[in-house]
Amino acid sequence: MTRNIDLCELPDGTLMIVTDARLPADAQRIEFYKDQRLMMLVYDMQDSEGDLMTHELPEEAIRKVMLARKILVVAYANDNRDPDQFTVPLIQIGI
Repeated sequence: MTRNIDLCELPDGTLMIVTDARLPADAQRIEFYKDQRLMMLVYDMQDSEGDLMTHELPEEAIRKVMLARKILVVAYANDNRDPDQFTVPLIQIGI
C-alpha cells in the first residue's frame, strides 16, 4: 500500500510525521539521510525496509530536523478509529 508521508511542526515546536494510512507495524525510528534530504519511516518488522518520503525536505525543515532527537509519528486511516501515535528516535545518517 502506498501511503502519503509528510512532516509538520506543532505549535510547541515538536516535529511530527503524518501518514494517511495505518502502518504495517509499530514505528521504530525515523532515519534522516542528510545527503539526500529524505526521511524514512522504519517499522518494527524484520522483512520491511520502511517507507521513504517521496520529496526532499526544504532547507528550513532540515534545520529543525538537525536539532531534533525524537519525532512524533501519527498514522490516520478512514476507519473511524483514533490514529496510531508513536514517539520515536530521529536518527541522522550521513555527513
